[in-house]
Amino acid sequence: MSHSAARPGQGENIRVNPGAGEPREPADDASPDEIEADIARTRRELGETVEALSDKLDPKAQADEQISRLTHRAREQVDHARERAQSTLSHARHTAADPHSPVPALLAAAAGATVFAAVGLLITRRR
Repeated sequence: MSHSAARPGQGENIRVNPGAGEPREPADDASPDEIEADIARTRRELGETVEALSDKLDPKAQADEQISRLTHRAREQVDHARERAQSTLSHARHTAADPHSPVPALLAAAAGATVFAAVGLLITRRR
């Protein structure tokens, strides 16, 4: 169902369908100026729609967006791995310094190996 609705400064000569995105058309008694204004508005809206579709379908823009998402995710993973490695190393240092620890050297070596492996893994993933 359509009804008349006034556009700013245009009076009641434009028929507007109530649904979003539905086409508007000038009323049968619209003046030439109102028809020209409607054509100009339609051209502007169509241009905006074509531009938006172009951006969505542009392979380079799609690739750039995907690279940006993957880079952000990789940075988060690197930060998380670095925090885990630092925590493990800190725990190993604390354990190694404990005189009651049965195998401080072994724990320190294991922590070092963990840090070394984590850094190696991160370097290979970034390439």
